[in-house]
Amino acid sequence: MLLCGLTGDPGHRPFFVMQMVRKLPSETARYAVASALVLVAFAIHYSFRSILGDHLVFLAFLPAALLAALFGGLAPGLMALIVGFVLGDFFFLPPRFEFVPRGPPEFASLMIYFVTGLLGVAIIERLQLVRERLDISESHKLELEGEVRERQRIEDALRHSEHGLRLAQEELEHRVAERTASLKESLTALQNVLYHVAHDLRAPIRAMHGLTELLLEDHSSHLDPMANDYAQRIQDSCRKMDDLTSDLLEYGRLGYEKLSLTSVNLAPVIERILAGLAGEVKSRSAQIRLNKPIPPVVCDIGIVERVMMNFLTNALKFVDKGGSPKIEIWADTMGDNVRVNIRDQGIGIAPEYQDKIFGVFERLHDDETFPGTGIGLAIVKRGVERMGGRVGVESQVGSGSRFWFELRRAPSL
Repeated sequence: MLLCGLTGDPGHRPFFVMQMVRKLPSETARYAVASALVLVAFAIHYSFRSILGDHLVFLAFLPAALLAALFGGLAPGLMALIVGFVLGDFFFLPPRFEFVPRGPPEFASLMIYFVTGLLGVAIIERLQLVRERLDISESHKLELEGEVRERQRIEDALRHSEHGLRLAQEELEHRVAERTASLKESLTALQNVLYHVAHDLRAPIRAMHGLTELLLEDHSSHLDPMANDYAQRIQDSCRKMDDLTSDLLEYGRLGYEKLSLTSVNLAPVIERILAGLAGEVKSRSAQIRLNKPIPPVVCDIGIVERVMMNFLTNALKFVDKGGSPKIEIWADTMGDNVRVNIRDQGIGIAPEYQDKIFGVFERLHDDETFPGTGIGLAIVKRGVERMGGRVGVESQVGSGSRFWFELRRAPSL
């Protein structure tokens, strides 16, 4: 059983008693246990002294010292060894009840007791230290195994979560692809409807305009002033509707029109557009300055001509009544892009409307003050974006505007 206690077999009670005693927080408790073991040994030897005789005095005290060392540690074991020596020498070795020099037999018995006791106590203490280290190692091993199991559990949970996220991502991508395809299909259908409606409207509009014109030319003398005014209004409305349907057709056509992107030198294109606007420029006493050089860009020449035409006609149109338009055109290199700027000194645009003016049918003024369809800048935005560029405006009310568009820079021509 002593061996079981030393080896730590939890199936035996001495092991638990030993662990309980050695873990007592008080040194006094361990010394008390050692003292009790010595007293028990004294009582046993006293009870059996007639049998044991004088030659086996320390037979009970030696186990008491070893048990004290086992339960209390090194110091209580040494104390029990010394106390056992004192009690055995004083009470049991002849002559009893006194400390006097002993003969060779008694001295040999004392030496055997001390040497055996010291070796036993030292061995037990050493075994206890080894046992504690083994317990610590086992505890660390259990902790490491627990950490490994916890990490394995976390890794399994992460793998499961990643698998779930991957499935959710694939499902989301599939739904997005389906809805994107459906949306593109719907937009294409709407564009086709818009294009065909606008195209089919032009014939009756032109018929109404032509008939009204014939009515005014051939029968105006037979009509009273009010009827002539009505006919003139019908003709003006037909002209506005024709302009609107033309712009709608152009806006719809930009959605599916095949582009021919080539390197284009913009300066001659702008000069050609300005030549076409020479009559309007002269009638409005406008001043237009083109600052060169303007780097070449990659674009569709037909679309870029419409973009420049729209910007320039707006710059000529949106000025204060009686004012003379002043327009400046130049280009800036923006990394791999070229930004073409058109600045005027017109009426300007309030900040809250600067993002809206590029939408369809977004008009900031009534048709009588500044006539138009409200689609021109939407055509500009769509055309520039089809060419892979950007468009924008910077403006202040009463201080003019700077419209710009960016396109990819082309190699020098």
